[in-house]
Amino acid sequence: MFPKSTSPVANRAVIRSVTRLISNKSKNFEPENVVLADALNLLSPTTETVHHETTNSTFKPSLFSNLTRGSATEQFKVDDLIKLPTKTTTTHITENYVHNLLLGISSSNLVNKSNISALGEMSSKDLTTFIKSIKDEQRIFELIELFYSQNKLTLKVLTDLVLNKSVINLEKSPINLLELRNNANLDWDELSYTQFNIILLKKYHDLRKPLLIIKNLRENFSSKYYPLIEKNRLTSFYERIVWKFNFEYIKQFDELYYIKRLNSLKSSFLIWESSSENNLKIVQSILEIHTLNKLQRIFLTVCANDLIQRDISQELSVGNVSKTLSNLKKISIKYQIYNLSEYPTNENSRSVYYSLINNVENLILNELIDREESQNLELLQLLKEIKQFREQYVMKLFRKNEWTELEQLRWVEAQLLLGTKG
Repeated sequence: MFPKSTSPVANRAVIRSVTRLISNKSKNFEPENVVLADALNLLSPTTETVHHETTNSTFKPSLFSNLTRGSATEQFKVDDLIKLPTKTTTTHITENYVHNLLLGISSSNLVNKSNISALGEMSSKDLTTFIKSIKDEQRIFELIELFYSQNKLTLKVLTDLVLNKSVINLEKSPINLLELRNNANLDWDELSYTQFNIILLKKYHDLRKPLLIIKNLRENFSSKYYPLIEKNRLTSFYERIVWKFNFEYIKQFDELYYIKRLNSLKSSFLIWESSSENNLKIVQSILEIHTLNKLQRIFLTVCANDLIQRDISQELSVGNVSKTLSNLKKISIKYQIYNLSEYPTNENSRSVYYSLINNVENLILNELIDREESQNLELLQLLKEIKQFREQYVMKLFRKNEWTELEQLRWVEAQLLLGTKG
């Protein structure tokens, strides 16, 4: 007996499915890996499907297809690729803007530690004191970064930061200290850039890097520093630094050469204040070459006095440092003797002259007493001239202004106290 046959309808459905499968396979054969990729939804839809869905769809390349069949340009004609509209931007983000943004982010720790507005409100003197109190190099670099990002890094501020004793690794600075002109946020004049190069001389000295001092001077002395000195464009602070290291490390010509060549009383005094040698020859040269007022001549004559010079020589022979010479130079620097007028003309200048005379007078008296040279006629004569100058040009203003005797006494006492503090 034959088994019961299946339903004719079911048989016909199976036959149609098999026939359709064979037909599709023969007409549109796909490799097994593509079928697998399609099942995993790794393949992108066909262009027809994309077109039916939307004409603005974004092209999504297939990672699997790209690896197995090549890039899109290899699989399709260039014209068939979906062309995405190019997004244009109207906002131009400059390199400077991005740099400042990064600086702002990197200095966020500093912002948390210090109030920026408080730093900005500090006076120049208070800010200098604050910077000197910092003992951490990284902290100094953060401040450089902060002031730079805020466009507030002035020559004075950068000088205070760099000369901080905790700064040792200049190459780690957030800005290029050797090529300041390449830093976008600095808009200094040319003189300021040169003055900072002079500051680096002092910093190299503090770090005991003589080769860098020599390199700096060879690159800048003849081309930049000396021309500015000739034009009297460097303040005494910067010029003194240049002379000091030029005579110590280069010294192409000696001090007397520059004194005669420049014929400037200011430069002559600064050369004497800066040089560690030939102090007597320099003083004698200044006395010979320049026209001096009475107080300038008295001071330089004291410096050239035989007793004073003998004292200086003895001190130098013992420890390479002369206390007497240092005291004379301090007086010259403090009162800017090269810049003194013939006599005081107002209350402020009178105070300066009185204090200066008091200091020189004390120095002479100390020398005479300590060395038991009460018969040194030249120093005694200079002492007499100083007293006469004080009477004629300083005290005379009291009578001119009709001060009372009590007011005169109080003023003199005040100047004596200032002289002691100085």
